[in-house]
Amino acid sequence: VQEYAEIIPIVTFKPGDKHVDEFEAKECVICMEQFLDGDQLRKLVICKHLFHLQCIISWLGGDQ
Repeated sequence: VQEYAEIIPIVTFKPGDKHVDEFEAKECVICMEQFLDGDQLRKLVICKHLFHLQCIISWLGGDQ
Protein backbone atom coordinates (compact mmCIF):
# COMPACT_ATOMS: atom_id res chain seq x y z
CA VAL A 1 0.00 0.00 0.00
CA GLN A 2 2.93 2.33 0.56
CA GLU A 3 3.49 2.33 -3.20
CA TYR A 4 0.06 3.94 -3.69
CA ALA A 5 0.95 6.70 -1.27
CA GLU A 6 4.09 7.44 -3.25
CA ILE A 7 2.42 7.63 -6.68
CA ILE A 8 -0.73 9.57 -5.76
CA PRO A 9 0.35 13.16 -5.11
CA ILE A 10 -0.85 15.20 -2.15
CA VAL A 11 -2.36 18.60 -2.87
CA THR A 12 -3.82 21.30 -0.63
CA PHE A 13 -7.47 22.05 -1.34
CA LYS A 14 -8.50 25.63 -1.94
CA PRO A 15 -12.01 26.24 -3.30
CA GLY A 16 -11.88 27.72 -6.78
CA ASP A 17 -8.21 26.88 -7.39
CA LYS A 18 -8.33 25.42 -10.92
CA HIS A 19 -4.76 24.10 -10.64
CA VAL A 20 -5.80 21.80 -7.81
CA ASP A 21 -9.43 21.12 -8.71
CA GLU A 22 -10.30 21.24 -12.40
CA PHE A 23 -13.80 19.84 -11.76
CA GLU A 24 -14.84 22.07 -8.85
CA ALA A 25 -15.30 19.06 -6.58
CA LYS A 26 -17.03 19.74 -3.29
CA GLU A 27 -16.72 16.38 -1.54
CA CYS A 28 -14.85 13.10 -1.38
CA VAL A 29 -16.89 10.51 -3.30
CA ILE A 30 -15.69 7.77 -0.95
CA CYS A 31 -16.77 9.19 2.42
CA MET A 32 -19.12 11.87 1.04
CA GLU A 33 -17.68 14.53 3.39
CA GLN A 34 -17.07 18.01 2.04
CA PHE A 35 -13.58 19.25 1.33
CA LEU A 36 -12.54 22.17 3.51
CA ASP A 37 -10.16 24.98 2.63
CA GLY A 38 -6.66 23.77 3.47
CA ASP A 39 -7.47 20.03 3.49
CA GLN A 40 -4.65 17.78 2.33
CA LEU A 41 -6.01 15.58 -0.46
CA ARG A 42 -4.69 12.96 -2.86
CA LYS A 43 -5.14 13.69 -6.55
CA LEU A 44 -5.15 10.86 -9.08
CA VAL A 45 -2.72 11.75 -11.85
CA ILE A 46 -4.65 10.51 -14.87
CA CYS A 47 -8.26 11.47 -14.08
CA LYS A 48 -7.46 14.36 -11.67
CA HIS A 49 -10.10 13.33 -9.12
CA LEU A 50 -9.57 14.32 -5.47
CA PHE A 51 -9.96 12.21 -2.33
CA HIS A 52 -9.18 12.58 1.36
CA LEU A 53 -5.76 11.09 2.15
CA GLN A 54 -7.05 8.20 4.21
CA CYS A 55 -10.09 7.49 2.02
CA ILE A 56 -8.27 6.67 -1.22
CA ILE A 57 -5.65 4.51 0.51
CA SER A 58 -8.32 2.55 2.39
CA TRP A 59 -10.39 2.18 -0.78
CA LEU A 60 -7.37 0.82 -2.66
CA GLY A 61 -6.95 -1.84 -0.02
CA GLY A 62 -4.87 -0.72 2.91
CA ASP A 63 -4.47 1.66 5.77
CA GLN A 64 -2.02 4.50 6.16
